[in-house]
Amino acid sequence: MMTGNTHPRLANDDVVNLIIPIPDLATQTTIASEVRRRREQARALRAEAETGWVEAKRSAASRRNCSAPQARDIFPAPLPGRMDLLGR
Repeated sequence: MMTGNTHPRLANDDVVNLIIPIPDLATQTTIASEVRRRREQARALRAEAETGWVEAKRSAASRRNCSAPQARDIFPAPLPGRMDLLGR
């Protein structure tokens, strides 16, 4: 392996004789089946998460749009002749 000043590099000669093992066909088929199964599982989980996200946004929007009590409903105007919290 050649090295540069700061970054290691591979020369063509380093990879020409590189032996890369390839699994037998049965093992390749098993691996491919597992990859397909996990991809399908990931798609299903993404769809489930998206559905949950849409429902959560819809729920939050409906809570924002409901009529919450106003401060004037909770703290009515002071009675005549009485002092409120602001000293009026």
